[in-house]
Amino acid sequence: DTVDAECAATLHQLAAVYVARKPPSLDKAKQLLLEALGLCRQIGQRAATLKQLARVTIRQGHLDQAESYLEQALELYVELYGDNKLHMNTAAVKFQQGALALQREQFDDAWAHFSECLRIRR
Repeated sequence: DTVDAECAATLHQLAAVYVARKPPSLDKAKQLLLEALGLCRQIGQRAATLKQLARVTIRQGHLDQAESYLEQALELYVELYGDNKLHMNTAAVKFQQGALALQREQFDDAWAHFSECLRIRR
């Protein structure tokens, strides 16, 4: 399991390199993140990978898929942190959900997600 976790972490970082490149290689980044997700067993690592997958798929214009990844990440963070839902990782997902809702012009949803994010970060 340690080897899988280390491989998943490395794939995740390689994907970040592909996203940062000019121009970004989003298809390659997504492929690496999906591979990493298949190796992740730790809840926090899975959630972080899903969050990064959402970022990539938003940039690709696959908004429904991104929304699904964000929902899965949030569920995992709630499972990980339990009653301590006021965690910065939860806030980061809420922020991304708000940005996604804003992109879709779902202003009430965006407001709700950003408000929750701010509540957590205060």
